[in-house]
Amino acid sequence: MSQDDSVLAVGTRIDQYEIIGLLGRGGFGITYLVRDDALQKEFALKEFFPEDLVRRDGNSIRFAAKTNSENDYKWGLAKFYNEARLLAQFSHPNIVSVRRVFEANGTAYMLLDFIKGSTLEKWLQGLDSPPTQEELDLICAPLLNALELVHENRSWHLDVSPENIMIRSD
Repeated sequence: MSQDDSVLAVGTRIDQYEIIGLLGRGGFGITYLVRDDALQKEFALKEFFPEDLVRRDGNSIRFAAKTNSENDYKWGLAKFYNEARLLAQFSHPNIVSVRRVFEANGTAYMLLDFIKGSTLEKWLQGLDSPPTQEELDLICAPLLNALELVHENRSWHLDVSPENIMIRSD
C-alpha cells in the first residue's frame, strides 16, 4: 500500500497491467498510469472508486458504513459502464479512446489511451501571463471540434473543465 491507503501502490498488478504511477483522482475515481508488458505500452487506467462510498481493503474495496452506500455504488457503477460504452463509440483524435472496461478487485476499471501532456488547468497555472489568442485558438478549435461530434451524436459532456482537458506534449 501507498501512504494514501485509498490509492493502489506502484507495482500493483490489475489484470495484465502494472501500476507505474498516479495520474489523478476525483470524487468518483482514481486514474493510474499503467504498463501492459505484452504490448510494451503505457495506458491510463481509471478505477471506479467513489471515495464517499467505499474504502480500500488490500487491493479490493469494501462499502463504507453509510446508509445506502451499496445501492449508491451499484448506481454509480452502472454510470461508469455507460460512460465507457459511450466513449468507446467515438473515434476522434481529440477524444481519448477507451480500449477496454472490466471488473477486478471488487470494482471496475476503464483502460484508456495515455495522453502525454498536462491538463489545461496546470498549463494555465504555469504561464507567466495570460495565454495569447493564437494559443487559445490552438486549444479551442480541436476542443470544439470534438464537442461537435459528441453533440451530433446526441450526447453531452457534463464536465468540460480545465482539469478535464488535456494539452498534448507530443
